[in-house]
Amino acid sequence: MSNAVKNKSKRKVRNAATRKERRVAKSAISWAEDYGEITQYPTKYSVKQLNNRLDFTGLEQKLHQVLGLPVTIAGRMSEEHGGRLKVNLRSENLVEHIGILGCVMEHFYINEWSNNVIQHGNGDYILNVGIHFSWEFKDGGSNGHEIFWCAYNFDRREWSFGNI
Repeated sequence: MSNAVKNKSKRKVRNAATRKERRVAKSAISWAEDYGEITQYPTKYSVKQLNNRLDFTGLEQKLHQVLGLPVTIAGRMSEEHGGRLKVNLRSENLVEHIGILGCVMEHFYINEWSNNVIQHGNGDYILNVGIHFSWEFKDGGSNGHEIFWCAYNFDRREWSFGNI
């Protein structure tokens, strides 16, 4: 890591207002020292441009292949406090497709559990997202389980899938 980058990172630590902000800034310095400089929050595309480039067709096709039922996904990119980009996605309520479990569940849907947007070493912008089942019981309580992880390349407009 260059001295200029290291000094800039140390200034961020000193200027951080809270303990949590200082801890986050220190961990960013540690990451950069271990793995080199990274682009944590991409700026090549605006959130509006990312939303225009995001296409759930490939994800819906994979879910149909894995689950055996057609699934429609709705979602949008958003920017969190601090500039972190993320996607919020969710299917329609699938409770009518889960057989006998529909007697005890009010909602059963597919959503994301964790995701981030990164800039790959080749310059492409990639959305990494964990796809999950989530459910809510009629008498209260909820839970979920991971189905698979996948990635969407905004530049190529294509999905890739892992651990299915």
